[in-house]
Amino acid sequence: MVSSSRMPARGTRLGAGLSRLARIREACFPFLQTAIPVAQDLAGSTTETVHLSEFGVDRLITVHVDHSSWATG
Repeated sequence: MVSSSRMPARGTRLGAGLSRLARIREACFPFLQTAIPVAQDLAGSTTETVHLSEFGVDRLITVHVDHSSWATG
């Protein structure tokens, strides 16, 4: 995160480096590459929508949603 003295006190700007860090993290720890096929299989076998989330600092952050065939058909 980048905070600037030129920005209002209530504002924090997320820099482009955040996306780069996410790509580096995924390259080192392939969470999505491993978890998405499992979510797809689960959605297919249960006909339910599957939400894949990661725990953030104080809340869950949705990183992938796989809609069931029932919901999209």
